[in-house]
Amino acid sequence: MKICFITQSLGIAGGVRAIFEVANRLSKRGYSVEILALGGYYNWFDVRVPVRYVPIPQPLNSILSLYRVLRLRRKSYYATAVEGFAKKFGFHADLIRLLAENIPKADIHIATAYPTLSLYGLLRVKVKNSTSYRTSQSTY
Repeated sequence: MKICFITQSLGIAGGVRAIFEVANRLSKRGYSVEILALGGYYNWFDVRVPVRYVPIPQPLNSILSLYRVLRLRRKSYYATAVEGFAKKFGFHADLIRLLAENIPKADIHIATAYPTLSLYGLLRVKVKNSTSYRTSQSTY
């Protein structure tokens, strides 16, 4: 059975740690597990499953680079914050749709926060016979 966790960022947070723990343990039990993210570094945790980042198109990547500089963050994208930031400059940065377009086929998709849960509406058209779950994510 293939399981895919979908998240915005892999920065240091309690919810992200929980995702890593569950993903590692499911993999240890023989499940095929993958994590899909927009950004963030995971070298702070021993992740034993594949982590795949969504490729960001160049025009949007320029906006994200400016966002990182002004917000003093390293490759950490929260879709709602970036979209608000981009609107100030007259751009539309739909990171959730970008994430949805790159979701791999899996038996179970786990949305890890309310913006990624909205992917399920977009996902249902793309992947039939898939189950979607939502977990809560908190920062410690």
